[in-house]
Amino acid sequence: KMVDDDGSNMTETVIERRHTIEKEEINDDKVDFKFQYDLPADFKILEDSLNNLFKLERRCVGVRSEFIGGFVQFISCCYVLPVIPKQLSMAGYPSEPAVVITAICCGIGSIVGGLVSNLPFVVAPPTAVSIFLSVYLRQKSNMDYHQGGLAVIVSGLLLLGLGYRPLGRLFKRLIPHCIQVSSAVGIGLLVALAGCTDINLVVTGKFTILDLGPLTAEVQIALCGFIMTGVLLHYHFKGAFAFSLVFCSIVSWIQSQTFPASFAEIPHVQFHNEFNTKFSWDTAKLATSLVFLYIICLNGLSRAFADLSKVTNENGRGGVPRGRWLYIICGVMTIFSG
Repeated sequence: KMVDDDGSNMTETVIERRHTIEKEEINDDKVDFKFQYDLPADFKILEDSLNNLFKLERRCVGVRSEFIGGFVQFISCCYVLPVIPKQLSMAGYPSEPAVVITAICCGIGSIVGGLVSNLPFVVAPPTAVSIFLSVYLRQKSNMDYHQGGLAVIVSGLLLLGLGYRPLGRLFKRLIPHCIQVSSAVGIGLLVALAGCTDINLVVTGKFTILDLGPLTAEVQIALCGFIMTGVLLHYHFKGAFAFSLVFCSIVSWIQSQTFPASFAEIPHVQFHNEFNTKFSWDTAKLATSLVFLYIICLNGLSRAFADLSKVTNENGRGGVPRGRWLYIICGVMTIFSG
């Protein structure tokens, strides 16, 4: 409150200052201002640069919230490091190089995707694609993971072409909105079925296609994590997936008495510069199937996540802003992984 010189009139002013955690509490008898500790000048310059680069103030978020969100997304997406290589190993892919290339593609793709598209999405391989690739190669006795890698490279080149705006818009218009959004649910159901079969909660039935498996300790821990995630999401707990993932991992280590031997290690990967695989009709069919699966996954997941994060274009078409960059980045990372 500002007091005039004569002490008769009282006027209130709003003090604007950065690095505020809590809003001003203005009462009839007092005014309390609570500020966060002022950052050093170098950090203020860095914060201003990040605000200008990612337009955080326009989205009503701060640098602190972005760092917390990025950490939560990292923990929530760590499951792809063991899951994707395990699924691909069933088709003959070597496990340790698959872990390395998954981590590299996720890291580089997310960094480039954030800088170019300015969308709060993690660029990572969906488990639905790895499941399809593994099952396809196992069903084809004349194909191995070398042909699979060639098909992945060709599919990445085709996906890269969808970054051309007219072509990308054409494919988006061919897929109805309900299919785009429901594909996110379908992918979730497919991944849930894969997870349930992996822990033997769902097994092949004797008289039916599927049946319930035995209620082992592994199944009980998984069900506890599932219930915990649902409860935390209901109460809008930030980092629900990350918290459940860490909690269930620790409980599983204690139950099985198999604690991690190390938390960091330099991978031992041998790279061979031999590539004598020939392009065949089966490789072309696999590449084409992968491209259609990419389109459904990218359109469905990006549209659903854009709606959730409230960044969908409000131009009547409801598209994802700078969505074509998602095709380009995912195409480049797909070629690199292949």
